[in-house]
Amino acid sequence: RRMPTLFAQFYAAAHTDLLVWGSLSCCCSILLLVTYYILPDVRRTPGWQFLYSSLYDLYASAGFVAIALLGSPSASDAAIHLPLPPGLLPAGVAEDDPDVVEHAICAAYLPLFVSFLAADMGANCWRLLMYVDLIVVYHNPF
Repeated sequence: RRMPTLFAQFYAAAHTDLLVWGSLSCCCSILLLVTYYILPDVRRTPGWQFLYSSLYDLYASAGFVAIALLGSPSASDAAIHLPLPPGLLPAGVAEDDPDVVEHAICAAYLPLFVSFLAADMGANCWRLLMYVDLIVVYHNPF
C-alpha cells in the first residue's frame, strides 16, 4: 500500500503551515483576551460577544496546533493509518489516490476534527450574533 507514503508527503507539506498559522492564531486570541482583561470597558456590547467568539477561536486554533504536533507519521503507526470505513471508496477509485488519504486522515482524527470545527462554527455564530445585535441597535436606537 502507498497510503503511508502519501500520508507522509501530506504531513511533510502541511504540518509546518498548520503549526505556524495555528500558533499565530492562538497568540492573537490570547492577546485579545489579555486586552479584554486589562481594559474592562471594552467588554460592553458588542465586546462580550466578541470575547466569546475569541474563546472559541482559541480552541479551534489549538486544534490545528494539536494536529500539527501529533508527530511524524511512520508506516508502522496504526493510529494514523486506520483502515477506511466500509463504503468510503467510490467505485473505481484506488486506495493510493490523494483524496483517499484525506478521507483516511479525517476518519482517523474524527473526534478531534469535529470538536475544533464545532468550536470554529461556534465562533462564527457569536460573530453573527454580534453583527445582528449591532444592526438592530443602530437601526432603531429608541
